[in-house]
Amino acid sequence: MGLDDGYAGGIYCIQSQGSLFNYHPHSHALVPAGIMKNGTFHEQTNISTTVIAKIFRARLLTILLAKGVITQELIDMLMTWNHNSGFNVHTRGRISGDDGDAIENIARYMSRAAISVERVEFNPDENSITVYEKQDRTSCGMTTTYTMMEFMALLAGHTPSPYEPLVYYYGIYSSSWRGKEKRENADKDKAPEVEEIRGISKASSTWARLIRKIFEVDVLRCKKCGGEMKVIAFITEEKSVRRILNHIGEQTQRGPPLRQTHSPAILTDADHGDDSPPVEVYAHDPQYIV
Repeated sequence: MGLDDGYAGGIYCIQSQGSLFNYHPHSHALVPAGIMKNGTFHEQTNISTTVIAKIFRARLLTILLAKGVITQELIDMLMTWNHNSGFNVHTRGRISGDDGDAIENIARYMSRAAISVERVEFNPDENSITVYEKQDRTSCGMTTTYTMMEFMALLAGHTPSPYEPLVYYYGIYSSSWRGKEKRENADKDKAPEVEEIRGISKASSTWARLIRKIFEVDVLRCKKCGGEMKVIAFITEEKSVRRILNHIGEQTQRGPPLRQTHSPAILTDADHGDDSPPVEVYAHDPQYIV
């Protein structure tokens, strides 16, 4: 490329499962085909996946050796294997930067769950689980049947620990890079503008789009005319909310309040009784009458 330095980056998703729910550790990566320098992207062609596999293998084995996970004898044995000693890099081709659908599809594939319900079948007679290689079970593909305990053990192995990240952002995709770029591009001579903010911050405009993607429901689409609706105000006053709900025929009667709970460490004999007020209390309380 003729460049002495620059910045690269990547988004990496850690995966532990194979196509048949077996343990097969690997990672999915979305990386730019080039480097960034001085705000300009420089594309690189003829990238060798064999070279990438060898560099990754050398660095990973060095780290594992330094941490005492493997021995030098094991590394020497791995180096005698064919096919990059078990390390492989597979590329699915390039994606244009303006192809949003392709980027979204590959991102979903990278971070997909360990198992899909379309590829799993419960066998009640044998009390076993059959995992299909493909979602279309009628197509030619391999299958594996596990006992219930085997399947649960595999499921536990594929489940990450609490607060364990499975997606990592490096280089130009990291938050530190975005902060650095923002500081470098800021006008140092211009005094910062101070804007007074009243009340709570405005909600993100993407909430409706996210609900539509997850639940397949367009909450901003009118059920009567099909037109697009807009949020014009949030009404939080109880009397106003009651009048609106009564006008459209929705239920406005509140349920009974929850009973007070106590910590088991301070429970007494008197706390074991039912301290909920009788239903007559709610029948004569205007707060619970429509």
